[in-house]
Amino acid sequence: MGGTATPTLDELRLQFLQEVAEAAPVSGDTKYSEWHANIQRYLGGLKPWLTSDDMQELQYKEFNVPPNTELVFSVDGYSFFRAWLRRNDIDPEEYAPDEIESNG
Repeated sequence: MGGTATPTLDELRLQFLQEVAEAAPVSGDTKYSEWHANIQRYLGGLKPWLTSDDMQELQYKEFNVPPNTELVFSVDGYSFFRAWLRRNDIDPEEYAPDEIESNG
């Protein structure tokens, strides 16, 4: 394969959210408990890629997703995004959210 462009942070965010949505589809007869269980099952599958460093003192950070859609991820949501990056052999340190800057 070769020559593929490096994905942008926005593209990765969108891919992650699409994958979560596909893991827990919603239809007219979907019960909340079923949808929630599917989300939990998907996120549980990412646990092998979580690290203690992911649970930083982030509180709530904006997680902007194109086009002009804004989500707010909890620390857990951001941590699972980092785990998803690792699962896909992407270094999360190269794709920190734009709102999170290192002050050191």
